[in-house]
Order: sequence, then structure tokens, then C-alpha cells
Amino acid sequence: MAKSPSDVTGPASFGTRIIFAEYPVHPTSYESGYQKFSYGTFANAINGIARWLQGKLGPGKGFPALAYIGPNDILVNAFLLVAVKAVVRIFNTFPTFHAAGVYFGLVNAVCNRSVAVYPIAGFPSASLLIDGLKHNKADIAVLVPPYVIDIAQSAESLDFIAANLKRIFYMGGAIPPAAGDVISSRIEFDGHAGATETGFYPSLKLVGTRSIYWGHHQFDPSANISFEHQADDLYGAVWNRNTDPEKVQPVFKIFPTLQRWASKDLYSPHPTNQDLWLYRGRGDDIIVFLTGEKTNPISMEHSLNQQPKIRQAMVVRTLRFQAALLIEPADQKTMSATEKAETIELIWPAIEEANATCPAHSRVAKSHILFTAPERPILMSTKGTIQRAPTLREYSSEIEKLYLDADRMCAYTAGDNDENEEHFDMHNTNAVRDLLRQAVLKVTKWDAARMQDEDNLFVQGMDSLQALQLIRHLRKALNKHDLAITILYTNPSIAQLSQYIIAMSKQESSTKIENASNRGHKIQEILQKYYEVVDSISTEHKPTANLSPATEHVVALTGSTGSLGSYILQTLMQNASVSHVYCLDRTSNSHSRHLKKNQKDNKVMDFPTSKVTFLKTDLSKPGLGLHDETYKCIQGSVTDVIHSAWPVNFNLSLDTFKSQLEGIVNLLSFVSAVPHHISLLFISSISSILGLESTIVPEKIINDTSAPLPMGYAESKFISERILDYASKKMSNVDVKVARVGQIAGPAYTSGAWNMSEWMPSLVITSFHIGFIPENLGSDKMKLDWVPIDILSSSLVDISFNNDPKTSDSGARVFHPLNQTPTTWSILLPIILKTINASNPDAHAAVTAIPYTAWLQKLRDTARECALSKTMDLAEVLTKYPAIKLLEFFETLPETKWSDKEVSEALKASSHLANLSGIEWA
Repeated sequence: MAKSPSDVTGPASFGTRIIFAEYPVHPTSYESGYQKFSYGTFANAINGIARWLQGKLGPGKGFPALAYIGPNDILVNAFLLVAVKAVVRIFNTFPTFHAAGVYFGLVNAVCNRSVAVYPIAGFPSASLLIDGLKHNKADIAVLVPPYVIDIAQSAESLDFIAANLKRIFYMGGAIPPAAGDVISSRIEFDGHAGATETGFYPSLKLVGTRSIYWGHHQFDPSANISFEHQADDLYGAVWNRNTDPEKVQPVFKIFPTLQRWASKDLYSPHPTNQDLWLYRGRGDDIIVFLTGEKTNPISMEHSLNQQPKIRQAMVVRTLRFQAALLIEPADQKTMSATEKAETIELIWPAIEEANATCPAHSRVAKSHILFTAPERPILMSTKGTIQRAPTLREYSSEIEKLYLDADRMCAYTAGDNDENEEHFDMHNTNAVRDLLRQAVLKVTKWDAARMQDEDNLFVQGMDSLQALQLIRHLRKALNKHDLAITILYTNPSIAQLSQYIIAMSKQESSTKIENASNRGHKIQEILQKYYEVVDSISTEHKPTANLSPATEHVVALTGSTGSLGSYILQTLMQNASVSHVYCLDRTSNSHSRHLKKNQKDNKVMDFPTSKVTFLKTDLSKPGLGLHDETYKCIQGSVTDVIHSAWPVNFNLSLDTFKSQLEGIVNLLSFVSAVPHHISLLFISSISSILGLESTIVPEKIINDTSAPLPMGYAESKFISERILDYASKKMSNVDVKVARVGQIAGPAYTSGAWNMSEWMPSLVITSFHIGFIPENLGSDKMKLDWVPIDILSSSLVDISFNNDPKTSDSGARVFHPLNQTPTTWSILLPIILKTINASNPDAHAAVTAIPYTAWLQKLRDTARECALSKTMDLAEVLTKYPAIKLLEFFETLPETKWSDKEVSEALKASSHLANLSGIEWA
């Protein structure tokens, strides 16, 4: 770094022989050529301006601020150093004054004796760069994203630039992968990461890999940068203070009291190299929908910006269920309604192509496209990136109207014909099915030939946004405005939904068509199907080797990236009797996700390859989706399987859990062929028996099909228990265990907190903000037998390693890892009220306890108000009222049957559980 203006005087002593920088003679044209400025001229300018400044303002006292406004020429850098020499701070208003501009225009020039060549004024484009290179020579170009994107679109431009430059550096924003791939194939192409507060991030250069890793960064470990998960595959970069003062971190000179600084820059990990990170944008760019789903719009915007009809596209984030698109047309003129419709049709193929590359919940519909006015373009920063917040404020009223109009259309697009819907016959089965089929195809864009009426729509890929659009469509088509989205969750196929609609039209029950006997019959049918599969597995595999329990454990763990699974993995890693852990996860980046979680929780734990192997699997496929060699290798060594992977969604129907049931039988196929004794622990749920009419629920397999709560999650757990019990009686080498887990609390002895998506913290946080809390939980019989997540994970490992010699016909062993000293809501409520009312009492009114039904209505009202709000930010809503996302759960809570549960077997198997004290609120 240049320490003072005196660093300029060294080369200045050579007069005009050493060039500092070159600027265009004319600010808007290259025709007059370039003017060279030597260090001698530069030094004279600095001294002259400093004398003039002190003469006008006097010597700087108390480090006053100085603002400079002027043309983008050599005086910009001169004034920077004058400010230092005159002991003042300078306020910068031009791109040259950005951290990168200062570095390449001043610091790099002075320290490395490079010559900075500047372009003329104008919008960043390939032609601006090419014209400059025709009038002057350069070795390296330092570009913001608009230059890069423009260059990649023209083969002729790229040919010229590749022939006249040695390297291109880019910074200031994310680059579309297609553009970067094209450029990196022709010329050395690298990105720089940095911020004004930090300077450039210390990075390691990957030699000889330009065409593969052009967009990735490998940060120097001494920088102490960690990555915290934000959404999907996006992680936020965080600087953590080094304890070693020799490891300089500029950000903590600016913020001396901070221990960590979140940059808001977003990165994605490389799929195979955990040290490489791809810059994806800013945290401010992330869109959070009212469903809780998140997306990064940058890739869609980049894709649409390639279209000749579009100057700039911006995906809109608002307090809504779905995204909208703001488009600045290339032709800057006022468009009529007809011209807008024609333009939408012209660009729609490009939008569909961009939609295909995005998560389903973030796709844009035709009804949600808005055009900018010529006099109000999308606001851009000097780096060429979108200024989202100011643009949203500028178009807030138009965006609000767009959503209202789209809601009135009920997801119909221009040209739809509703004439037949007024006279629709809901008693006609064929007509109802045809209506549903067309509505589903309209919303999903699926291939009609591949869709059967009996197919589960969610298994086929329908997401929450599409479900919402379908329900909107049906409300209008059927004139049933109270049709709830939960109807679709409980009747997820065209056949089931048509049956529901026909029954509803005959004034049958609109809340539950299948009675208990029908539900039991369906469960029995599914069980019989999988019993036959188990029979074929047990006949095929007959292990004859050593069946004695192992003393050293090799564990296969599913769902290690889940909330509970991650704690189980930590417990296994710290257990001396565990020699190796195989993590069988759905994602390919589970290793990096664990590392980031540890950094976030301040846990000092690595995952050495000698101790743990992370594998991407698909349990619903034969062979668990693994290569044969890997499958057999694990099979030959594993002693324990802990099956924790299961989607926690109380809205989905039983049919939606088909792939999880397939996973159960595939795991049974896996363990049945192991040539030694093996333990298989299934993490079940207490919801699998909460429908049971019993005073005390035993730690045994329950055969009563009315036992599970009437929701797919509980029913799938119940069926899995029955399948495993059946298999246990046929597989002599497998010790099957079932752990029915209840409510999981935050950790007791390790860092961390409650999972904020759980119902308990959601209830307390929401109650704090609405000012009311329920005085009971729908039933006075409900007991709170929560277990802290760190204690629970240790207890589950205890249970897994609890070996018991089995007889040939013994079934699965069942454990209830619950708190042996439960409490009640009435005992906890005064403590909760005291705690939350003591929190900043001057800022809010005291929270009051009210009947559960009244609280539930308050929650419904809050959800409705949030959905209609024009001012509330979505992040604020989800932070203040998380219980809105669990509204369906809270609706059914009063209907739940509460019984005592036996815990003796779990207490005998786990000392951690036996030593657990009663529940306290801290």
C-alpha cells in the first residue's frame, strides 16, 4: 500500500520519463488521442493543489471532511493524495473513488509502477473498450460486469480483445456462467472479491485451471473467512476476527469493537472442491416468498438481459407468494397496452427458458410482468448492478396494482376463455376430472401424455406456488371461494380431488371424505404391498457369518444435514468406539454444509476423511443410488444404521411419502445382506401413536391403524414401524429399533438454539408480537416432555449401540426417548409471560394470555393482514410471526389425543436420557 504522497516523489524525480497514467484528451471521444501524465507532473499537481487548498481553507484540524466534485480525470487521484497531505478526509462521488478504482488507479500504479489507462465517459460496453484499445495499448483490462457480458455476446469483439489484451479482471458483480465460459476459453479471465471495508479478499491463484474455475475463489485461510448458509446453495461470507495481531484484517480497523463482520456477499460452494467458492451476488438480492421459500434472481436476470428487446430485467421481491418481473425495454418509448401485450408474447419464450433454470417456486407468470416508464428506468449503480430498494420504491404502486390484478385473474393469463365455467356441472365425474386435468397442465406445463389421474401431484413435482395457483383457479372455476389449499394436500391426485369436489357438491363433508375405516383399509393395503417385498428380500439373503454384536462401530447415518441429524453426527464423531461414519445424504455438498454450521455455532470440529465419508444417495432407488463398489464396501463394514432422513411437512398426504417408504425397504435390502450382526435404528415420531385411544402408550409396535394422527407424515412413520417390525422377525442378523421422538428443544450443554421452525419457538415469538399468548394448547391433558437436541442425539446413539441378543421371531424394539419428568403448559406459561414481558417493557404492551380459540383467531387475522399489507417487508413478517407458516398445525392441535407414554425401555438403554432433569424455562 502507498503509505503517503511521498511514495509518488521517488519516480517523480525522474521527471517525465516514468508515466503514471493516461487519460483521453476529450472526455467523450478517442479521436483526439490520449494524454500521458508522468509522475513528475502528478507530483507537481499534488503539491500545487495542496498549497492552494491550505491557502483557501487553512491547515486541517480534527481531520475535517472534504468533498470533491469534478471530471473523471487525473485530478481525482491528485485530490485523493492532497487530502492525505492536507490532513482531511475526502468524500468520493465517482467510480474511480470506489475501492477497486482507488486500488488500480492509484495504489497499484504507485506500488507496482503500472500505468492506468482510462476510458472515455459513457455506458460500459465492448465498443467503449475496443475503441480505447485502438487508440492506445494495454496489457490488462479491469472491467465491471456490463463490459464482460457485452464482450461475450460478440465473437468479433472477443477476437479483437483476445488479440490485444493478455488478461481480463472483473469485479463489482456476478457474471453469467455462459459469458464467463466464452471469455475464459480465449483469454486469461479472473474475478476479484472484495469490499470497501476489507479491501481485496486474500485469495490463492489456481494455476493452469482458467477455463474450469474462472469464477471461483480460494480464500487464504489466514483471512479467517467463514460461510453461513442463507438459501438453497447460497452462503454469506463472514469475516471473523483473528486472535493473532500479525494477521491483519482491515475491516476490524474500521469496526474495532466487532468480533465478526457479515459482508452480505453470497457465494456457492464448488460441487467437488470444498475450498472453491463462486460469487453469486448480494444478500440484498435474495427474494423471500410468503411461503418461506427463497431464491436468488441474478441468474434469471442475466439470462433475460441477453434478449435484444430487454435493456434490463429485475425480479421483484415483495410480501407475496410469487415473483414478478420488472422489465426496462430496449426501445425507450411509451408503450400502449397492445404494445405491451405484443412485447410480452415476443419475450415470453426467453422467460420460459429462464423459468426452466429456476426453482419452481420462483418462476414468473405472464400475469406478473410489468414494464418501466421511459422516464423512470431501473436504477443502476456505477458498477452496473441493480439498485433494488430504490427501484422498488419508485414502482411500489404499480407493483401493488399488478398483484391485485393478477389475483383477480386467479392465475389466468391473457386470452383465457371462462365462458364454460359459469354453467359447470360439478356432479359430472368426467367433467370434473377434465377441468382438474386442464388446470393442472396449465399451472405446471407438464406433458399431458405422461400424467395419470391417479398420480400424486406433489410426487410428480408440484411445488407450493403451483399448488396456490391451482387452488386460485379452482376457486373461480367452481365458484368456491372458501376452497382451502389444505384440500389439495389431503387429496393430491386428480382422482382424489375430483372425488372430493363431487362429494362437496352433494353437500357431504368438506373437511374429511375418508372415514376411519377407509383410512385403515388404505394403510393395510400399503402394508401388505411392502410385506411382500420384505418376504422376497428375506428369502434372497441368508447371512451365515458372525452374528455377535460389534464392539467397534462403523455407522451409516442418513439425514446428517438435518437439524437432528447434524447433532447425531457430532455425537458419533466424539464417540471413541466409532471408527467411521458414512453420511448418506441427498445433497452432494453435505460436507461443506457441516463445516459452515460448525463455524456458525463456534464449534471446533473437523471432519477428517479417515473418520467420516460423505456420499450423495437416493434411498428410494435400488442400491441406495450408490455405485455398486461403494455399496458393497459399506455393506461389508457397517455395524449400525441410523435412519434419520425424513421430510417434516404436516400438510402432505400419505401418498406423497411413497419414496420414503421405498427407502425403508431399500435399507432393509441393504442390511439383510450384511454378513454379520447389524443394528438398524429408525427415527420415528410420537405422532405415529398420538391418535391412539389409550391411557398409557407402551414401548411396543402398535397394530391399530387409527393410532397415527390423520396426516401423511404420521401415517408414513406408523407404516414404516410396521414394515420394520415385520422384517425384524424374518432377518436374524438385524436388530431393528424404533425411537419415537417427540418435541425437540434447543441444546442444553452445547452452543446453538431452538430450531426456529419448530412450533414452540414459533408460538412464543408470534405471541410476543401480536400481544397475546394462548392460556392452554387446546387441551389441558397435553404434557410437555421435550428433550434438548444435544441430549436427544446422545440418547439415540446410546439406543443404537444398545445390543440385545434376539430370538428368531422377536420383532422390533421400541423406545420413547422423552423427558421422564414432563411438565404442563399451565406451569410454564407464567414463566414465559414473565420473561417476554420483561424484555424491553417500554417498547411494547404486556403480552396477555387468552383462550386458545381466541389466540388461534388472532393468528388467522394476523396472517390475513400480512397478506394484504402494502408496507410490511417479508423478512419482517417471517421474523415476527413465524407461526403463520404453521397455521394448519395449530388448527389441528385441539383435536389431538394426549396419553401418557412408557419410557422405561428408553431409560434403560440410555444413561443420557436417564440423567435428564425436568423441563425448565431459562
